[in-house]
Amino acid sequence: MLYDGWATKIAARFQRRFDEIEVNHNFDFGSEFEIAVCEVLRTILPQRASVCRGYVVGQDGSKAGDDIVIFDSAKFPTLRSLGRSLALREEVPAEAVLAYIEAKHTLNVDGTGPQSLAKAIRQVGGVKAIHREQTWAGYKNFPLPPRSTSSTPSYWPDSRNPWYTAIWARHVSVPSKRKLPVHESLLVRATGLEPGHERCPDVIAGESSILFPVFRQRDQAGAPGGPTACSFRTAPTELAAFPATAPLGLAALHLLWAIESIDLGAIPWDRMLTEQLDPATMAVRPRA
Repeated sequence: MLYDGWATKIAARFQRRFDEIEVNHNFDFGSEFEIAVCEVLRTILPQRASVCRGYVVGQDGSKAGDDIVIFDSAKFPTLRSLGRSLALREEVPAEAVLAYIEAKHTLNVDGTGPQSLAKAIRQVGGVKAIHREQTWAGYKNFPLPPRSTSSTPSYWPDSRNPWYTAIWARHVSVPSKRKLPVHESLLVRATGLEPGHERCPDVIAGESSILFPVFRQRDQAGAPGGPTACSFRTAPTELAAFPATAPLGLAALHLLWAIESIDLGAIPWDRMLTEQLDPATMAVRPRA
């Protein structure tokens, strides 16, 4: 295994942090689980990334999401104070957002209530619907094959700042009528609710399952080959479900991969400051 199973060890360690927290907390309220996720995320996020609870805000004032926002505090130092108090919900400009996580202590596979998979998919879809200017020019940190003339694989997003969203749950409630393992029940329900790959979560993780996108190259006869893990949902990818002993740990590794690949754009400081100018009260010294 790569690096002597480093990924497996990190995923298991991350999962244990949640298990330890749950021993001491009952998570009676959804906000308690959100705060626990934020606290554990702080132990593994790269230095550039910070985490808070709150909303993603577009330039036009549109808002979406109300759970966990991961943002780039190195590129946007004006935002470093966000998240100091996890009891508060913050507003984070879309251009600074690295990822959004919808967190549920218990995720209901069926139904449309506040803790349902349907509601969680709508929430992350709302975040992905917020407009932000795209950044281009190929990907960093992507291992291209030797002598490759292609800048990026076909299954990667077109821009370098795609939205990354996820649904994390401590437990998953599956009705007995489904008669399927948890990961298959999640897959069947999630694919039935999909509003299109542009609005879908990139990861769903919880209980003993994880779902993330894969790409399967087809041969000349059209038969699919072995799967390649992908960090973002795009049109050529498929959502695949797997049983897992450390689903939140694996979801955290997937998150780190996505963050490493994202290169955010710029906050429009010029436009924000220009909005403050009032010609009626402005005093300007004419140029000589």
